Amino acid sequence: EVLTIFLDFLVREYRKKSGIDEIKDNLSKLLTHDQVLIGVPELVKKIEFSGWIDTNPKFTMVLNEPILIPEYIMKA
Repeated sequence: EVLTIFLDFLVREYRKKSGIDEIKDNLSKLLTHDQVLIGVPELVKKIEFSGWIDTNPKFTMVLNEPILIPEYIMKA
């Protein structure tokens, strides 16, 4: 589901002619660790989208840590 949400957002923003850097920045703010199942942020450390949208040239976008994980300390 997370990948579908990211891909839908990416396609909509790309069609609006948003810049790649702007899309990447907004994608990293799209979901928080609280909005997904436990373990999902750790599983999707890197996502790569590559393809054609409409008649535009092929593009590739790599997202590193798209769902930010807050730092925490486990107490003994």
